[in-house]
Amino acid sequence: MKDPKSPSGNVGSVAWLAEGISIEDSQDQLRSEIQQLPNPMSTRQEVKISEKRQRLSLRIEKFHSNGQAFCKGLDIDGTFTPQDDPASCGMDQEEHEDRHIWMPSSVGAAKLTELGLHDLLKEERELRIGQANDCLDQLRTDLGKKAMLYQQNFRAANSTREGTRTKKEIQKVVARVNKDVRSYQRARQAILRLDPDANMAGKYQEILPEDLAVSKEVTEENRFGQGTSKLAWFWVTDGEKSQLHVEAGGLMEEFYRINWLKARARRDRWKEEVSLVRHEMLWTVLWFEYHKNMWEERALQSMEPGKEAYAKKQMGLWSDFANKARLMFK
Repeated sequence: MKDPKSPSGNVGSVAWLAEGISIEDSQDQLRSEIQQLPNPMSTRQEVKISEKRQRLSLRIEKFHSNGQAFCKGLDIDGTFTPQDDPASCGMDQEEHEDRHIWMPSSVGAAKLTELGLHDLLKEERELRIGQANDCLDQLRTDLGKKAMLYQQNFRAANSTREGTRTKKEIQKVVARVNKDVRSYQRARQAILRLDPDANMAGKYQEILPEDLAVSKEVTEENRFGQGTSKLAWFWVTDGEKSQLHVEAGGLMEEFYRINWLKARARRDRWKEEVSLVRHEMLWTVLWFEYHKNMWEERALQSMEPGKEAYAKKQMGLWSDFANKARLMFK
């Protein structure tokens, strides 16, 4: 596939930026793999990790070397701690999976404009937006699979063996979910540095741990309190139907169908509530006026001064209630 052409007319800069994003993903994958290994590692595991680190190091060096052609002589061969891995800060010896590769987003929009690298800024911004959208798309698919595993397999397991197998499948899906979130967070941080606009921050929000919980619409479909439940923000973002949705088949369509029907039911219920409240406001005023008229009639019919005074007092009280209700209900 041919490299897409950048706004500046440079064919290779977009491919170079895409390689940088790919290297970040490879670093994340290697960090996750190392975390899953025992400590200390076996000799075979150490050799395997060492080989992967060496290949990663060669990619990083080549990436920085090729980047000189697009950065107008700027020294980009820096080694920094990755911004999405605070736990690695302060390490005496930085491993290759923890090295921060230089990208235009590393210095921010203001500095890039000052250096005359506005084209690189726009190119990485578009790539990062695509990365964020792809991650959100994949995240929705993986969360849907996780929920369906809970419903179809885990809760319906007839034996310990089936339950254990399902737990392992869920763990694999959870690992993919965490990978999607980390990749999205890297893209989001880069977008906000390249385009520190309030609209971008609102569109690409931070993903919180509670947003990744299994939807109770699937695991507890008959529970109480569904009228106030809400989906996480990334379930309702605008976007075209992607290839991931097509590959997921009926899974995502069923998920959205159920939530759409429930959302419509909530809307219809609130429309009914609004109609009832408006009628109740009218009924309240009429009730106050009814009591006012009743006491007015009693005052006119009363032959004793004390009873007449009391009736007029009640008439004034209910008249005030009616007037205040009209003002409040306007």
